[in-house]
Amino acid sequence: MKLEEIQLDKAVIFNPKINIKKNIKYKRITMEMLKEHYKFINQFEYDYFNGGSKFEQNDTLLAKITPCLENGKTAYVDFLRENEVAFGSTEFITIRNNNKTDRDYIYYLFTSDLIRKKAIKCLEGTSGRKRINEYALKKQIILLPELDTQKKISQFLSLLDKKISINNELNKITIKFLKNYFIKTFITFQNENSNLTYNDKLNLEIPNDWEAKTLDNIVEIKTEIIDPQEEEGRIFKLLSIPSYDEDGSFRKTLGKNINSNKLVITENNLLLSKLNPKFNRIYYPTDCNDLLASTEFFNFSCKDLFMKNFLYILFQTDHFINYCSKSATGTSNSHKRIKKDVLMNFKTPFNEDAIKNFGNLINPFVQKINLRNDEIRSYNSFKKFMHQLFLKNQIVIN
Repeated sequence: MKLEEIQLDKAVIFNPKINIKKNIKYKRITMEMLKEHYKFINQFEYDYFNGGSKFEQNDTLLAKITPCLENGKTAYVDFLRENEVAFGSTEFITIRNNNKTDRDYIYYLFTSDLIRKKAIKCLEGTSGRKRINEYALKKQIILLPELDTQKKISQFLSLLDKKISINNELNKITIKFLKNYFIKTFITFQNENSNLTYNDKLNLEIPNDWEAKTLDNIVEIKTEIIDPQEEEGRIFKLLSIPSYDEDGSFRKTLGKNINSNKLVITENNLLLSKLNPKFNRIYYPTDCNDLLASTEFFNFSCKDLFMKNFLYILFQTDHFINYCSKSATGTSNSHKRIKKDVLMNFKTPFNEDAIKNFGNLINPFVQKINLRNDEIRSYNSFKKFMHQLFLKNQIVIN
């Protein structure tokens, strides 16, 4: 494969000039709308332009501020019509292909370790608020394949991203269905024939044979920890906040490389992040051999599969997320945590038979979600592996 040594600003266009009018609402993308290590943008809002990055269809958005850059906030714009203009955070760099580059390839180039490491070296500023020096980034030298080869590489990687996107969308639809069924069962009680009585603890009418219970009365939080360095040669599966944010899963690593105590996870557990509850990080363990988790997670010990499935959906309801988000405390918006005693004081309508029936009925759907999540992790791992081989010229697509 023929490679050209080229300066980055000769291979792409940084912040292309785009005309945008005032007093007109455009689609707007905030930093929070970009998922880490995910190609597509699934949400936007309408707002008047008052500054920020401007972009069009097929542009790539690169986060230029810490920690968003290191965490993998880079996205490909594919939700606009032809010639439609949108805008976003001032912390985005808009990148567009030129006559030397393929538009999809640009996205994969800027999500590669090759470019990311160069970009991180170009960071400047005070600790915690560093930004890319764009001039320094533009002058970086890269090895660029021929245009035809770029297209073949991006087509191959795009197929994997489309499969990941389809699985994510199917899971999103399934979760929405299960949440609606949860509301009908535990909030509006459309499946109950008995009379309803007002409960002042819940500020809600519930069936006569139901009661209000706090989480503390229906589930325990397990706090068993180990020091992985005591088994330095053992390979653990470690669930951390960064690994969860990348693809919702764990990373395999030797005990000697894990520098702090970790939670021990078993199959009856369900994990919920303490950190920034609005992001609703929930992990449903299935294969728990050698599985550990960061102490940034609450580790719920569920008495059976029915309770685990019930909590899995409860924790994704708007009511629960809003409660946790409003109750979280901390010195900054990006590092707010919910305390255990506050979390466990959350109240829910409770009926043992209803929870058992609900957990049993939704189990096939939950297992399908888990299967799709496993596929997503496999596709992401394979994509990352092939991505590096392509960029290092170690494999060629004929």
